[in-house]
Amino acid sequence: MERRLSAPIATSSPGARANEASQRRNSTVTNLRIFAHGKAKPGQAAVLRALVVDLLKNSRGESGLEIYEAFESLDGQEFIFSEQYAGEEALNRHMNTARFKEIMALISPIIDGEIRIWTVNQIT
Repeated sequence: MERRLSAPIATSSPGARANEASQRRNSTVTNLRIFAHGKAKPGQAAVLRALVVDLLKNSRGESGLEIYEAFESLDGQEFIFSEQYAGEEALNRHMNTARFKEIMALISPIIDGEIRIWTVNQIT
């Protein structure tokens, strides 16, 4: 499922998140996997990269956060997150940390367009 947000993930609608949670409950998913993509506005790539690094450092080690990686395009303008949580509760806990909210507020104005977010199931 793909979502496009002009605002950070933390402000996604409760209805959309409830629908996704219901879909996960009705499947055999044991972990919640998310991919997110954002592109820096012109001249903002270095600032965005620094915020991504800060978010990585402050998020790793959170309870229920199993994978938290970030990648950048070869030109340094686009960033992709790969995240895996033990479940919806762990994701909510992550999104409600003070530092996540602070960083997302700083990231939002320097993203070119929307943050694209996919919640997916792994094919095995």
